[in-house]
Amino acid sequence: METLQTVEIKPFSHCTIAEALEAWNKGFRDYYTPIELSADQLISRMGQMGLSPDYSFVAFDQGEPVGIILNAIKRINGKKRAWNGGTSVAVNYRSLGVGRVLVNKTLELYKKEGVDSASLEAFSVNKKAIRLYERCGYKFQDTLLFFEHKGAMPDNVFKASKVFSKHYGIPHEAGQLSFYDSEVPWQTRWNFLCSGESVIVKNDLQKEIGYAIYQRRFNEDGKLSAVVLYQCKVSETEDNKQEILLNLLNEVFPPGISYHKTTYNLPSSNELLIHLLEKAEFKEAAAPNGTPLKQAFMVFE
Repeated sequence: METLQTVEIKPFSHCTIAEALEAWNKGFRDYYTPIELSADQLISRMGQMGLSPDYSFVAFDQGEPVGIILNAIKRINGKKRAWNGGTSVAVNYRSLGVGRVLVNKTLELYKKEGVDSASLEAFSVNKKAIRLYERCGYKFQDTLLFFEHKGAMPDNVFKASKVFSKHYGIPHEAGQLSFYDSEVPWQTRWNFLCSGESVIVKNDLQKEIGYAIYQRRFNEDGKLSAVVLYQCKVSETEDNKQEILLNLLNEVFPPGISYHKTTYNLPSSNELLIHLLEKAEFKEAAAPNGTPLKQAFMVFE
């Protein structure tokens, strides 16, 4: 496939916000979920997700913004990790190699910056994008799921035969546990969930054996309107994983009241957790146009 000869790649930091925003909205105009942004929303998104103008790029054709890739690089647990926080190409510029140039430019930057590993998420139905990332060296790691449940659940839906003691806090506390999973999608890591909460389950010896990271949302009247589950994990040393998960889920998703319950980028490899959610009548979520909200989690090392 030939690359558009007139394409020019500039660092985001050398562009105006208006140019970057134009490139973003052109590329996501026909996306599976509404993702067009205002200038304020783009700036907020970059700040919340740790995306950097110095590590991101905008593609131009004869001065017209036609593509963008947003990137983040952070040191986590002593290693440099990178994340592709969004790649888009204007509809009439697809299949011209613009996306490939943006991804390769990013990988050159990762190498220059000494990145140890990089990750991204792509909608599972977006086969073209997944093939592009695979050709550039990314490898499929897992399928990420979005489950939801609306309305109230029965009081016994997550009832456990053994009730453990619990500590309620912030995501940072879960992130310090020895069994905290740092190999998760970028947006579900503790340090990007500033308004999130955590619950940690302890055994009879007060040893931490499981955790959940989640976020509660409230309406104007102060009533619970939604809960989003980002992580839910049990220490590998524990045998009674189901009982521990039931304790965690019962705290994250309180029964008996009506509100919107969802998971965000839940790895399909977390089979026991998925089984418990499905048993509680959680269903896989879909975009407004019916597209399943499944993503491919991909890693470059």
